[in-house]
Amino acid sequence: MGCTESYHLPPHFTAYQSWTAPRVSNMIKAFVDGEYDWGIDHTVIMALTGQTLDGAKVVIKAMSKGESVTINAASFLVAVIMLSEPNRRVDNNQLALIFEVFDFSMCGSLSFDEFTIMLLCVISTQGIIISRAKENPDDAHVVEIAKAIYDKIGKDVKSSIQYAEVLMVYKEFFTSHSVSTIDTVYDRFMLGTQVLEWQLAEEEKD
Repeated sequence: MGCTESYHLPPHFTAYQSWTAPRVSNMIKAFVDGEYDWGIDHTVIMALTGQTLDGAKVVIKAMSKGESVTINAASFLVAVIMLSEPNRRVDNNQLALIFEVFDFSMCGSLSFDEFTIMLLCVISTQGIIISRAKENPDDAHVVEIAKAIYDKIGKDVKSSIQYAEVLMVYKEFFTSHSVSTIDTVYDRFMLGTQVLEWQLAEEEKD
């Protein structure tokens, strides 16, 4: 995914841009196998990434709220996944990895609540990465975005969403319109419930 070249990311995030897909997968496996809590501190980041004490503390400060010394593990994993190099052998591997992070029951699908949590985490983490966290939508707005996506593909909120359906939405409404970087996807989500309405956007341009 990464960012467009016009974005100059701070050093604590650019460090992950050279991470290969296997390295990211190994980090996720280490997190799962280590049975860490979902609230992680600098010591966990050091263990997962091999970063120095100072480097890990900078990441915590950048991603934490207020003076907290812990961050949400899912947000950290998503940040590394989005910033890392894509797997050239597996189509949309980064999206698949993000989906797996939130597949808490490991059944290959997400409930509406899990899907909403995934969207909330992705959007808020994107805002942090590109230094626009103050623009992040609140939980209620993200719930409406999740409902809009469910409505678009004809699903009831009581049903689960499969990875294939999430991939279809991403391809049809994002990548097919050259929206595939952290900043461009974030901008698209800022449209709220109109996130998938490309025809409306084209009419407004005319």
